Amino acid sequence: MSDHSLAESRANPVPSEPIQIAVMGLGPIGQEIAQVLARKGWADLVAAVDVDPALEGRPLSEVAELDREVGVDVTPSLDVDCDVVAHATVSDLESATHQVVPHLKDGRSVVSTCEELAFPLNDRLARRLDEAGRDGGSTVLGTGINPGFLLDALPAVLTVSCQSVDHVTASRIVNASERRGPLQEKVGAGLDLEEWRRRRDEGEIRHVGLPESARMLAAAVGWSDLTFSDEVIEPVTAPRPVTTDVVEVEEGEAAGVRHLITGSRDGREVLRLELAMYVGAEDPGDAVKIRGVPPVDMKIRDGVHGDRATAAVVANMVPRTVAAGPGLVTMAELPLGASL
Repeated sequence: MSDHSLAESRANPVPSEPIQIAVMGLGPIGQEIAQVLARKGWADLVAAVDVDPALEGRPLSEVAELDREVGVDVTPSLDVDCDVVAHATVSDLESATHQVVPHLKDGRSVVSTCEELAFPLNDRLARRLDEAGRDGGSTVLGTGINPGFLLDALPAVLTVSCQSVDHVTASRIVNASERRGPLQEKVGAGLDLEEWRRRRDEGEIRHVGLPESARMLAAAVGWSDLTFSDEVIEPVTAPRPVTTDVVEVEEGEAAGVRHLITGSRDGREVLRLELAMYVGAEDPGDAVKIRGVPPVDMKIRDGVHGDRATAAVVANMVPRTVAAGPGLVTMAELPLGASL
């Protein structure tokens, strides 16, 4: 084997034999994950799982509008063996753990969109997931675009170019007008401010995963001693009327959410993550600013499309998850790149 081919084999984990994959959860994200996987030559879709009775028995190619027939019908539970479960059902870690552990114990690796699984903050559940993976010789990864990449893995990668790092800011502004209806409702667009704050206080309005991103990024750059602020979750007030396909927002009503968390060392802020998702955002984009030697200032104009990119990240990380050692892993531990 030449040096060139040896390097390629180590960098590209795509196997010579297809990976058998089940897609669990066929909402908008799960459907797009299936679409991406159906176009991967190394992926063999062998099962599709969803508890919605209206989907049971329907062909996956029809439900997910695939480009080709894959010979798989939707079932309410996983009734075939596979190598990997692409899991897209819940955001909270406890529910995800309950769903994922049996697969790990049976030797099936899991790549999940569960936001709280991206960097689990509950040590008890993290240990349970890790032990289940080690017992079954399988791997579990929580990932997506946010958390999983833009506000954690990407800025961590950019710090590699720095001799020293004094402060990292990662921010994301999303124009929710261009996103699916459930997201616009999730950020509270169109609510009066009193109702918006009531729903926030009841936990209905927030971006799940920002604390996980903050801690993943801190761990990736070696800041194990940070003190993190409480999350700041406030409404973005519409300065003018905004009309989308699903909501009408009057001036002064809530257009969406702004979410902030910071990390400090010795009383000095060194980490700041900011997320704003609201209808009518005029300057959407993703940005990372690093004060260090040398400094880094990166901006993705218009921003990365969250839903499409989440499906891509899940699909691309399947071979890399399979190639990782058993147990719980995070995006900060794995090699990154498209698995074409």
